[in-house]
Amino acid sequence: MPVIWIVIGYILICAYFFIHLYKWTRSFQERAPAFVPILLMVLFILWAACIPLSAVIPAGSPVLRPVKKAGNAWIGVMVYAGILLVLTDLICLVFRLIKKHPMFRAKKTFLIYGAACLLLVLAVNVYGLIHAKQTVVNYETCRIEKDCGDRKTLRAAVVADLHLGYNMGCDEVLRMVDMVNEEHPDIVLLAGDIFDNELLAVDRPEETIAAFRNLKSTYGTYAVYGNHDLEEKLFCGFTIDFTAHTNGTTYDGFLRDAGITVLKDETVLIDGSFYLSGREDVFRASKLGTGRLSLSDLMKDTDPEKPFILLDHQPRFLENTASWGVDAIISAHTHDGQLFPGNLLIRLLYENSCGHKLFGSMHSFTTSGIGCWGPYERIGTDSEVLIIDFEFE
Repeated sequence: MPVIWIVIGYILICAYFFIHLYKWTRSFQERAPAFVPILLMVLFILWAACIPLSAVIPAGSPVLRPVKKAGNAWIGVMVYAGILLVLTDLICLVFRLIKKHPMFRAKKTFLIYGAACLLLVLAVNVYGLIHAKQTVVNYETCRIEKDCGDRKTLRAAVVADLHLGYNMGCDEVLRMVDMVNEEHPDIVLLAGDIFDNELLAVDRPEETIAAFRNLKSTYGTYAVYGNHDLEEKLFCGFTIDFTAHTNGTTYDGFLRDAGITVLKDETVLIDGSFYLSGREDVFRASKLGTGRLSLSDLMKDTDPEKPFILLDHQPRFLENTASWGVDAIISAHTHDGQLFPGNLLIRLLYENSCGHKLFGSMHSFTTSGIGCWGPYERIGTDSEVLIIDFEFE
């Protein structure tokens, strides 16, 4: 989508909000000091301006972090303010058609209703911020009828969608590492979107690297990249500048120092017992112009009698993947919608938007992720560490 249309769309949405705010301030301008309506509108403009400002402030600038955080929070406010305003306008339209007069005939009624809507939006977003930090551990069991050598079980800790940057920082990584280590996993799997489009946005990078190195497991930590593991400038979630000259290697050194093995269209045999394969993300590969290997290439020369576990950031093409004899696929990307009613809408877009689902004999796991995109909020969904207990025959 061209940048100009993204900007125009954002301006129109903000103008829609501003008009409603202006109408609401008029309902109490005779009762309140003159500066109150002006202050509210100035605060609105400054908050809304954080989105375009965050897109033009140079990466690495100390000003960028607070502006970006404020802009992310504004996205959350826009979601629920937009829902309320659109519903209100529709109700008012129906009221006019039926009653032939405005729904809010008295200024006092309009003032109370507007204040209630404002408080509700703020309360919902504060709740979402608190709930996003309340990470849960969810458990799934996966039975694969294949021989895994001397192993009868394998415990995998799955973490995804960290979006390291302006939302999730070093303290959250430290907490995540403690949660994973308490589960005593045999292997740790990072299912993509480890970063949030800017390596310079990572909070306390040396401490974060040290935190990742403290992950404890029998076979180590493996990862695949997701669609946000690229250097990009975003405007309200839309790409407005993609730095193609990175060749997709921007984050390799960081993860190597963190003791994490990144699988980029690679399959490895672990302990001579089971295969772990990691696919390039379909969107990332498209932007880099590299494409990605077919499943036939990834499974070439593998022993079909051994378990084959696939990491693919997005839960797409699952029926096709199952037809190739993959035993389990682990994905992320969806955040389970992150913000209600997104958790309902996301079910229409993916074969397995969240949770555990069977496709023939293939087990599909999609985690809701531990971090957040945009606003650091969870409403109607949970931040999770997913523990998968594999059982072999």
